Amino acid sequence: VVAPTGPDVLASNPCHGVKVAVPPSSVFGVIEPGDFQRIVKYLSQGFAMFASVLISTGARFGEAAEIRASDINRRNGDITIARRVISVG
Repeated sequence: VVAPTGPDVLASNPCHGVKVAVPPSSVFGVIEPGDFQRIVKYLSQGFAMFASVLISTGARFGEAAEIRASDINRRNGDITIARRVISVG
């Protein structure tokens, strides 16, 4: 393989040696099944169901808050996430 040459080809990597600050992780950690069971037992039935939807689908709060009855396939349990809450303020 022959390396390309010409006025548009750099002889070395201009990013070599550049240090980039790594931002702190915003992930709090993964909730374990036992932890979830201990938390959900303190919730009312409606909130427990909502928490179960969040944990089992990976939906964000705004997506799960917009789930409607027509989004749930009662035959196979599939949930279609098609809308989300958007903060306008």
